Amino acid sequence: MSERIGRRPFLGGLALGLLWPGGLVARAGGDPLLELVEHSDCCVVGRSLAAASSHRVLGGMRRIVTLHRLRVDEVLDGAVRAADELTLRTLGGRVGDVAQRVFGEAEIVIGRPALLFLFRANEAEHVVTDLAGGYFDLDRDAHGLARVRIASGEHAPTSRAPGAAAQLAGASMAEVRQMLTAMRGQRAR
Repeated sequence: MSERIGRRPFLGGLALGLLWPGGLVARAGGDPLLELVEHSDCCVVGRSLAAASSHRVLGGMRRIVTLHRLRVDEVLDGAVRAADELTLRTLGGRVGDVAQRVFGEAEIVIGRPALLFLFRANEAEHVVTDLAGGYFDLDRDAHGLARVRIASGEHAPTSRAPGAAAQLAGASMAEVRQMLTAMRGQRAR
């Protein structure tokens, strides 16, 4: 028995795909982390310094978007520099009495360091590649090293490429850098 998708959910999904060109469609048998890297322009450790939400027309629809002022603390891959400030766009936010939450979108916390795989959406803005699938919280271990923390339960990321999270879980930034360097070597072959 086939299941039909209604016009609105189909068009909404299509519009979201057009709004976020860095979104992943995982290939069967592919390496999820490699796919995340291939769809990203850079991989950084950074933190949101400030955020402001507003209405904007994206994909022909009026939406609430939040623009974060993201400070780059460390560059693991890509053509940005440490101490750069980027504008990071996420879907959802609060404007006045209206709040909008987008399922699967990265939930950026002001001041909290994170590992981010970013895609340049336009000349002025970046988006998180694969929505929450390209955003990873960082925690310090007993030796003070930042390590990737993977959320579990209610706050777990909902990614189309969940294997990337498993590959990065617990990794230090030096280990992440080594993984990315090895992947650049794979891409060059």
